Amino acid sequence: MRRAIFIWVALLVAAPAGFSATISFSGALSADDAVQTFLYSVQNTSLVTIDTTSFATGGFAPILSVFDNTGALLFYNVGPATNDCVNNGKDPASGACWDARLTWNSAAGVQYTVTLTEDDNLPLGPTLADGFFEQGNGNFTAKPPFNPPVPGGMFLLSGPIQRTGNWAVTFLSADPTLTASIPTAVPEPSSAAVFLTLAASFAIRRKTRVVR
Repeated sequence: MRRAIFIWVALLVAAPAGFSATISFSGALSADDAVQTFLYSVQNTSLVTIDTTSFATGGFAPILSVFDNTGALLFYNVGPATNDCVNNGKDPASGACWDARLTWNSAAGVQYTVTLTEDDNLPLGPTLADGFFEQGNGNFTAKPPFNPPVPGGMFLLSGPIQRTGNWAVTFLSADPTLTASIPTAVPEPSSAAVFLTLAASFAIRRKTRVVR
């Protein structure tokens, strides 16, 4: 699977009316097939809402997928039923409203996983481990059937129409115990081995200097 690099910022912002906790993140996908992951939980059973801001500001059409603490897929947004036309409005360039807003009752003490992907990169199976439909397919919007081959292209609508990889995701809840985060990447074994080797080498050299 393609490894993605993300730039993100977490912000605690003033909660809108009806919500006690609001946590926002922003960043950019590095490729069409990239997957951004979030973790969240509440300590009291309560409604949690997740909003995306991407398409309305010139970005890609986002898909939110929600998994429980066992990695089982609960649901994902697709189509007009979950498109957010009220809070983000329409994209001026296309007249479409393809951002997402999901609200569901979250169990107390459960750590949920939420993924953000570009439209058509849907969950493959019943678990997070099954991956996503377009993972490994690079910048799939620059290839048929989405568009004629567009060398170097990415984040394209049919046309092709250029978009960006920019996104923002906001978690909201009436429960003030809401927490949300982006999991820290685990270093590759090879990278960790190189780091440990360099650290050990530095320590030995430093000790040798002291002995002399």
